Amino acid sequence: MSEFKNTAPENLHVEYPPGDNYDDVKLSNVTIIFRSQLLSDLLDALNKIGVMGVTITQVTGYGTQKGFYEYYSKVNSEIPKPLWKTKIEIIVPTSQAKKVIDTSCKVLYTGKVGDGKIFVYNVESILKIRTGEIGYDAIEHSETNE
Repeated sequence: MSEFKNTAPENLHVEYPPGDNYDDVKLSNVTIIFRSQLLSDLLDALNKIGVMGVTITQVTGYGTQKGFYEYYSKVNSEIPKPLWKTKIEIIVPTSQAKKVIDTSCKVLYTGKVGDGKIFVYNVESILKIRTGEIGYDAIEHSETNE
C-alpha cells in the first residue's frame, strides 16, 4: 500500500477537464535533446537566467546520422545503434522561451553532428494537483506554492 493517502481538502475545486487558458500568461514547453555530458553546464546556465524547474529524462535514439554503426566482418551490412542523449523539458512563459533557446544553444553548440534539437510546443493548460492552481500560477514559485 502506498505511503501517500488521498488527503485532498474538501474545498479543493478543480475544473476538469481544463479548458482554455485561465490567465493572460501564455506558456511554452521547450524540449531539448542533447549530449548528456553537457547536462551540468546547461542546468547552470538555465539557473542563471531564472529557470525554476526542469524535467530530465535519459533517452536513446538517432537522427539523420543513424547513431553509430557496428560492423560485422562476416555480414555485409551495417546495423545502426541508437545513441544515449538527455532530454529536458522546461515550461516557461512564452515571452521567456527565446531566452531559454538562446541560452541553450550557446551552451550546447559544438558545430558537430549530434549537437541536438530543440522543440517548442504551446501549453494549453497546467494544473497543479496539490493546490488546484491553474496556468502560470501552477508553475510560479512562491512561499505558499512550494
